[in-house]
Amino acid sequence: MTNVIKIELFNQETDKTEVYKAGFLNIKLTMKVADLLAELEAGLEKPSAQFQQIAEIIAVDIFDNQFTADQVLEGTQSHNISSLMEILQQVVEGKKKMQTPVE
Repeated sequence: MTNVIKIELFNQETDKTEVYKAGFLNIKLTMKVADLLAELEAGLEKPSAQFQQIAEIIAVDIFDNQFTADQVLEGTQSHNISSLMEILQQVVEGKKKMQTPVE
């Protein structure tokens, strides 16, 4: 079964949320995303530069230019930043981890 990665972006021009799916994700991409995650963890760059890097990898590399990095930044609500990190984690780890119920 293929791991499908999706992103929902709000389009201000149409006032609608659009859903995009990623295609084939190869190991080279996984390596690139893993390197980015390590850089983010080290926290060597300003947060704005980090957000730009995340948006560019998502737009260009993961979703193969179906939208721009600016559309990622403008179409994602600020309280959903974690959804962008989940996309990066899915590239590295594969399937979305199942949430275990809290007892």
